[in-house]
Amino acid sequence: MDISVVIPCFNAGNYLLEALESVSRQTFLPKEIIVIDDGSTDDSIKKAKSSYPSVIFYHQSNKGPGSARNLGALNSKSEALCFLDADDLFEKTKLEIQSKALKESPESLIFGHVSQFLSPECEPSSIKTPNKQAGIHAGTLLLKRDLFLKIGLFPTNVQIGEFLSWYLKAKEQGVKIVMLPEVLMRRRIHKNNLSLREACHRSQFAKILLSQKLNKTK
Repeated sequence: MDISVVIPCFNAGNYLLEALESVSRQTFLPKEIIVIDDGSTDDSIKKAKSSYPSVIFYHQSNKGPGSARNLGALNSKSEALCFLDADDLFEKTKLEIQSKALKESPESLIFGHVSQFLSPECEPSSIKTPNKQAGIHAGTLLLKRDLFLKIGLFPTNVQIGEFLSWYLKAKEQGVKIVMLPEVLMRRRIHKNNLSLREACHRSQFAKILLSQKLNKTK
């Protein structure tokens, strides 16, 4: 099974290089790695191009992660799709484990568990990082490209919570969800995303749930 990995990037600095390294070290290598430069103004894309010349790069003005993932998915050439945020990491057996599960359940969304880790700039005593938790997250997902297109593109009218909105849409369509027990992704906690992954995420979550309820009453 061919797999495309799509990585949206906005000013990710050296994190992008670490993300790419985690993909390049997979025990089951993807057919292609696609990085979407979402209007970065730092040197993250320049460094990545120099270190990983086989990676495919696309560029757009800053439109958010949903739009960036959509661009990568629409330009992908593989049978299956997965996503990775530029500041997170794949465990080395992620694609191998999930590709086997997808072959057994090809019309499903295949997820796995997540562990979190702190970047050096964060104070360990200030943040709790569970060792393992179920990951309903773009970075733990593997699915058929055709199924992704059938469910529909990620929403582009929100900056946070676009994946949750897409996931709820998939569930409404009756798509089967498979949660694997293995930890497949390491999620980085750092200063630039900490507030987003706490207060802002809760706010966006409430807005998405309200939108879903309003749509059901129409």
